[in-house]
Amino acid sequence: MRIKLAYFLKKKFSFIISISFALLLYFPLVGIANDTSFGQKNGTIVFERNDDISMEYERLYISREKIRVDYLFHNETDKDILVDISFPMPPEYFGESDNSTIENYQLFVEGKPVDSEILFTVKTSDSIDITQELLNLGWDKTLLMAFLSENGQQRLDFPPLPVILKETNIDDLRFSLLIQNNFTRQQTFKANSLIHITHEYKPSLTTGILIDDSEIRYLEANEFDKSRIGSEFCIDKGFLKTLEGKKLKNEKHYGWDWDTLEYILTTGNNWKGPIKNFNLVIEKDTPEQLISLCFDGELKKISPTRFEFNQVNFEPKEDLQILFIGLYK
Repeated sequence: MRIKLAYFLKKKFSFIISISFALLLYFPLVGIANDTSFGQKNGTIVFERNDDISMEYERLYISREKIRVDYLFHNETDKDILVDISFPMPPEYFGESDNSTIENYQLFVEGKPVDSEILFTVKTSDSIDITQELLNLGWDKTLLMAFLSENGQQRLDFPPLPVILKETNIDDLRFSLLIQNNFTRQQTFKANSLIHITHEYKPSLTTGILIDDSEIRYLEANEFDKSRIGSEFCIDKGFLKTLEGKKLKNEKHYGWDWDTLEYILTTGNNWKGPIKNFNLVIEKDTPEQLISLCFDGELKKISPTRFEFNQVNFEPKEDLQILFIGLYK
């Protein structure tokens, strides 16, 4: 089912979902990510700070077609360090919007391809970790995703649910479980050495039905920019007026095509000190397409389709949520 943008923005954060099982399984993922080190506690992953390794630079490129991240790390100690590395993924969604999955994921260390595994965890909306309990009852990722699917309740061969979930109906359960995926690997950081790590992939996007002109007028009339909804992508009336102006220049169109993309940036805070040199490039599909996001920094337009941000000693304070929107002709 495809949805309207305004409805998606209202509902989106009421059912943020994440899964992860203590089993290491190979499955396609939904989402986008940054590097972090983690430790396992009580059957789930816990993101922990590493005070021996600094991030010399991060170069992040984001478009609808590709995410590419180049890191340069520095082990500042006199000993080799073996670190568990995780690429945390944003939530999967059920039922109310279309989600693509990550495609063509590639990971490189010093320019050479490296394999990864995937770790899944499951939490309730109250952040209660039920991963191990589900595993003990006989659930795995495939069973749980089947159970949460649109027709999952018609099957009779599922294991019993944990006690904490038994009183929850299937619709509420679908939108209350926190389901998150993580690429994982072990990586040796050599003593007093630099290491270059790169990963790239086609990102997951959330999208919906075309926005028509009446919806744009509705958003303007209801002070959309002052609401919680508008603040999620920092949409203001100037942005909406720009949309209206593009529509007037293109009378023959069928509405507005849109996608949203999330990128977990804040895990960059888990290394020693700030990111010493940070570069962000966001690219649109075409010069006519618009983007909107909340970002504590100045994005400079460097080409008809590219915006760039550079900062030394960068400390990310929030993850990125980007709206891409353009006329559908």
